Amino acid sequence: MAGMSVRGFRRGLALVVATALCVTLTACGDDGEDNNESGSGGSIKVALSTFTNEQLDPTMESRSQVLQLLLPMFDTILEIGSDGAVEPGLAESWENSEDGLSWTFKLRRGVQFHGGYGELTAEDVEFSLNRWMNPEGANEEVETVQGAIDRIEVVDDYTFVIHTKGVRTDLPYLLAPHQATAGIVFSKKYLTEAGEDFKAQVAAMNEKPIGSGPFEFVSHTRGSSVVMKAVAKHWRNTPTVKRVEFLLVPEVSTQVSMLKSGDADIIEVSGDQADEVEASGGGLEIRSIPDGLGVGFLIPGTYREAAKDRPTQDVRVREAMSLAIDRKAILDSLIGGRGSLPVTPWNTTKATADIDVEYFTEKYATTMAYDPEKAKSLLAEAGYPNGVDGITLDTFNRPGAANLPQLAEIVSAQWAKVGIKAKIRMQDYGNYRPHFVRAKASDGYSAGWPVVYSSTARFDAFGAANTYIRYKDGPSIQLLRDPELDAKIPQINATADDEKRMALVTEIFDEADEQWVQVPLFNADFTYGVNSETVGEWTTFPSWAFLGRMLETAK
Repeated sequence: MAGMSVRGFRRGLALVVATALCVTLTACGDDGEDNNESGSGGSIKVALSTFTNEQLDPTMESRSQVLQLLLPMFDTILEIGSDGAVEPGLAESWENSEDGLSWTFKLRRGVQFHGGYGELTAEDVEFSLNRWMNPEGANEEVETVQGAIDRIEVVDDYTFVIHTKGVRTDLPYLLAPHQATAGIVFSKKYLTEAGEDFKAQVAAMNEKPIGSGPFEFVSHTRGSSVVMKAVAKHWRNTPTVKRVEFLLVPEVSTQVSMLKSGDADIIEVSGDQADEVEASGGGLEIRSIPDGLGVGFLIPGTYREAAKDRPTQDVRVREAMSLAIDRKAILDSLIGGRGSLPVTPWNTTKATADIDVEYFTEKYATTMAYDPEKAKSLLAEAGYPNGVDGITLDTFNRPGAANLPQLAEIVSAQWAKVGIKAKIRMQDYGNYRPHFVRAKASDGYSAGWPVVYSSTARFDAFGAANTYIRYKDGPSIQLLRDPELDAKIPQINATADDEKRMALVTEIFDEADEQWVQVPLFNADFTYGVNSETVGEWTTFPSWAFLGRMLETAK
């Protein structure tokens, strides 16, 4: 399985064998190490722009924050390979049944939970997957897993079977950290000792997260830092960096100053800051992951009652918003050209399975073009010959995209040139998220109002469509309420023929594009400012922008 292309993986249902994951984690407190030692073999400090919900239980935190901040403490059932393919993780092999309705997994023997909580077995996997399906969880994977898994069958200590709700060729992606977090396995013993109540388990994880990764928890100072230390030995990668301290630093300019002064070793940067870092010398450099982040604007909840009298109710207004944006100018000015214009649908890249890249490249060259005169004409047709007033544009910081508020300012200014007047509403993403992810039908806060947004790419087209477009049984954003699309999206996984599946995916995204509620602006390289004298080379993963697996490979 390792080394197989994404599309090749979806076609192949062969048995896969390799090694699996092993971890250690300890309690919070003094790690007993020299915390002043810096660099290779010592400690590093990572400045992040947000801690989102600041939860240490992955089931209660956003997907992106889990992959960026929490994943080093955990391992997953399957893994992401250096070529972007699905690879073995805690499961050393997996096989799909002939009817496509079940998957059998074999666990690696001898994997130990940290803290003396025993060997990881199939019972821990069953417990964890059921926990991921608990409706009390706040992670966006909850409904995704609920929609995919019917039940988990424990065969023996090292064998389990996942029975799916229909054919789910995408299941391995849900169990690997490509874009999901539901593959994380928790210790059943640890959490049931904390209590059978879900809230009691969350409290235990927030006090001392126990998992299975190459880094173990040391301490958490709310609103300030999360500290981890490397385990003594890890089967996949025993880190050479012995201690990592994640620091909450919302201001990017402050992050740059900290990198220059030596108070941080890794920071998140945008285009203009990247130029500043590169010009600083002294071992400071930029490390990029091409197409690591999709950036655009979304318009949630246009079908909600509160949106019916808002200007964005008219699709012509929404299309005008897109045509009024000069994507190339923003790409160059905001991030110094460190990215590319969109050539695939929202939340996908050229690496995403079942995307007809050639078709969408040609299509978007026209539909995503900068055309302010056409934008004005559409506004006039919609009944706004003198422009639109009273638009609310939401913005916030997100991991790896600390410049979203700047983008909002630029977008607002470009809209103003065609008569679209928007008031920017700045907030913390944690506050906005309940109005955006699985929002109630009565929620009027975000209904019909655009939001500048960023998201890491999906590696399967079903994941992108299911997350953003699907309403009925949709797991997350639910941008549209279209029964016909809702019926088509699940058919992606049930279509075995490659050409037919790609044609279906194209049809789905074409129909969604016509609604102009998910509008890509550009793909940004995910960029980090790094002190190369304290952080050696690391392994990157195609279009996968998170530190969660890179830190363990740093030399």
